[in-house]
Amino acid sequence: EQARNAMLGLEWAGERAYLRTQLFHNRFRHFIETRPADGPAGAPVYRYANVDDGTTEGADVEGGLTLGRVRAEASY
Repeated sequence: EQARNAMLGLEWAGERAYLRTQLFHNRFRHFIETRPADGPAGAPVYRYANVDDGTTEGADVEGGLTLGRVRAEASY
């Protein structure tokens, strides 16, 4: 199997707040995974199989704010 990955991250930080984000893109070829197969007497048996080419992509976002002694953070 082959995989190519790219990621870009940005971050901003102020005195009491910050914001960071990451963008990602993954491309794979000839991905190998296990798949269930029929075994003797119903026993679980697995075999390896190639999966078609594919991609995953997305973004992560995180932020935080400090007010006095309290800090709040959130991410998606």
